[in-house]
Amino acid sequence: PHEVYIRHAVSSALNGTISSKRLAQLNNHPEPRVKLAAIVALRKQKSPEVIEFLKDKNELIITEAARAIHDDYSIQDALPALANLTNTTMTNPALWRRVLNANFRLGLNNYADNLVKFVTDESKESVQRLEAIHLLNEWFEPKWADRVTGRAREVFSRDLTYFKSLMKGYLKDMIQSSNPDIQSASALLSTKLNIKADPKTLLTWLKDSERDLKSRLDSLQLLFSHDSYSNEAVQMALTSNIPELRTKATCLLVKKDVSLGLKDAKKILDKGSIWEKQQIIQALSTLDDKKSSQTIEKMLIKLVAGKQKKELAYDLIKASEKMGFDEYREQYYEKLKQSDPEMGQYQPLTYGGDKELGKKIFNEHIAAQCIRCHALGGVGSAVGPDLKGVAKKFKPDYLLESLIKPAAKIAQGFGITTVTLKNDSFIAGTLQSENNTTLVIKTPDGSNKELKRSEIKSQTPVMSMMPSMHGILKDREIRDVMAFLNSLKE
Repeated sequence: PHEVYIRHAVSSALNGTISSKRLAQLNNHPEPRVKLAAIVALRKQKSPEVIEFLKDKNELIITEAARAIHDDYSIQDALPALANLTNTTMTNPALWRRVLNANFRLGLNNYADNLVKFVTDESKESVQRLEAIHLLNEWFEPKWADRVTGRAREVFSRDLTYFKSLMKGYLKDMIQSSNPDIQSASALLSTKLNIKADPKTLLTWLKDSERDLKSRLDSLQLLFSHDSYSNEAVQMALTSNIPELRTKATCLLVKKDVSLGLKDAKKILDKGSIWEKQQIIQALSTLDDKKSSQTIEKMLIKLVAGKQKKELAYDLIKASEKMGFDEYREQYYEKLKQSDPEMGQYQPLTYGGDKELGKKIFNEHIAAQCIRCHALGGVGSAVGPDLKGVAKKFKPDYLLESLIKPAAKIAQGFGITTVTLKNDSFIAGTLQSENNTTLVIKTPDGSNKELKRSEIKSQTPVMSMMPSMHGILKDREIRDVMAFLNSLKE
């Protein structure tokens, strides 16, 4: 248990006493722990000499060097060496995600080449190739937050002309990949670049009942931009026995010609599933015509009267914002605030979300970082409460409040407090338990300190370590996370 402390001490000593050049020469040392300590020291020195450890045969060593180069403020001069590892075999996600992201961050033409060649290399793992194509899809719309660490990054300018020319040469092969996910992602990229994918191929994907649903939905969306194939694609989807395809086709038809699609849209609003109704509401809210406005207005009237399904509340509120139905939205919020002044305005986020999207946000959102503090059935971090079976223990209103106002109710053992003793020393940590005579605090070193109240001079209010998700996540994302939490009943 003390090894991490010893390693930290050794790396700190190396950092302060040995030059970068001599540290880099330790790449030939037979002991992996020595190499790791040298890498940490070079990371502290921000030295590009750390690239010597990218040549190691041990993937653990290479991964630690990749962290040193890529993370925090980065060792900018070493990023190219990390980016050029795309032609090597990598199994550790902590390594290959940083290698691919280094190419994305550098953003020059040769790094676009690296990513494209990586995607088209059938010997690479599918999950790795998908990550590369996601980066290509974001090439000209990079997020402010680093895809791996969440840190804000400077984005370098990119050559659109070269990138488009490059993709023209590769997209056909990418779309013909044996992996359906890569096919779909490639087709979406072609549309983004205004390079239309072969409509016959897309039609084949749409017809293929063995193909995954997302791919077929993407194909339908892309076919809709092909005038000579859009009608055939929509009619095929409208007659499908798959509700999602029928709904998607109806949404596309409504947007193209509301008089043609509104009849089918109303059928879905009457008898469709919650998901189908949500899609139709979103489609109608983008239109500027009397019939679609009347349809949404009738639903809003029912919402204000308390006769609308709660799963549709958020969608109708967003529709009212787009369509100018401010009075209904204000009336609805006023009723919510009357029932609950503190949390009423957030109630529409309680139901109607997508639990799969919520799970993805929980595990992957780079700003929320849920998985860094919480575990599910022991898998994850112990900084916050384990969420296994949380929906069985708590009602949805409690879970929503824990996302929006986490300090309102703090789970036992996870609140931070500082105690000042009568001898003027102090102890800080997480409050584990308390009663009228004693309290127990877990200190940063992991030990529990039992204190008598008679020894205590003062104590700070117990605070939550968790920030409010309102402002970190969008409202729609909070609703999806709520759907995921509400599903955790086992």
